[in-house]
Amino acid sequence: MKFFEWSPKFATGNEDIDYQHQALFDKANSLYDMVNSGAEMRLGVEIILEQLIEYTDYHFKTEEKFMTDSHYADFEQHKAMHDALRKQVIDFQTKFKSGDADLSQELITFLKSWLTSHIQQTDTKLAKHIGH
Repeated sequence: MKFFEWSPKFATGNEDIDYQHQALFDKANSLYDMVNSGAEMRLGVEIILEQLIEYTDYHFKTEEKFMTDSHYADFEQHKAMHDALRKQVIDFQTKFKSGDADLSQELITFLKSWLTSHIQQTDTKLAKHIGH
């Protein structure tokens, strides 16, 4: 069983958003697998973390475009959530690259919790607004 298991309960009804969420789950699972492989794969973890950050940014920009194009009333609040996660993960990445932090179960658990709650609450609301 994957740590980040996609299921229909995460479907927003918007095909583009759902596809990107599934890709985020896959990238997060790759990070989880690398961290838990037991091998010293620091460079591999760095690469996967970078890919996850880049794809997350791409996904957030997609959602933010949907929001601006549809004049979404909760745009500022939703974008602030995106910005907060961006900052947290980039701060962590900086510490990791400098050797001041290790990827831990705590980070992986945080990402899982954030993704699942954000998708089920905030992104589902957005998808309903833009009409799937």
